[in-house]
Amino acid sequence: MIDLVETEQEESYRLLKGMGPEPLEPAFSSTTLEKAFAKKSASIKTVLLDQKVVAGLGNIYVCEALYRAGIHPEREAGSLKKQQIKLLTKAIQTVLEEAIAAGGSSLKDYVRPEGGLGYFQHAWRVYGRKGLPCPDCPKHPGCTGVEQITQAGRSTFFCPIRQKIA
Repeated sequence: MIDLVETEQEESYRLLKGMGPEPLEPAFSSTTLEKAFAKKSASIKTVLLDQKVVAGLGNIYVCEALYRAGIHPEREAGSLKKQQIKLLTKAIQTVLEEAIAAGGSSLKDYVRPEGGLGYFQHAWRVYGRKGLPCPDCPKHPGCTGVEQITQAGRSTFFCPIRQKIA
């Protein structure tokens, strides 16, 4: 489906109304996320997947951003400190920029508009890597590798050492 919408009507358009901020827009900031996370007791992973909180974040990119920011996916969104939110904001933007530059992640049947494959899946640090060492494992003796849990019906991958719950 394609809908044509006048630019000035985007914010009131029924399918776009209520969408969260676009993370690569200049107005997106740690302050934006701090306000969105305030008093939320749901897990940070679940909150980030909510398109009303942040537009365009999918499962893979949330896992990767949380890993880079060192935040456990089960952590309550409202419990994050300002510095953690700043790290997360930057991690979200960096992951998305890298994914776009690589043409996205080709899984199953995803191809780019011209038919080529995306290559960001080769840069994943945790997603889909259950039991494999994460890039930081050599720095953390005793790390048993990437773990997988299910949250809101979605696979979540994380490093239990780098991304401690507390």
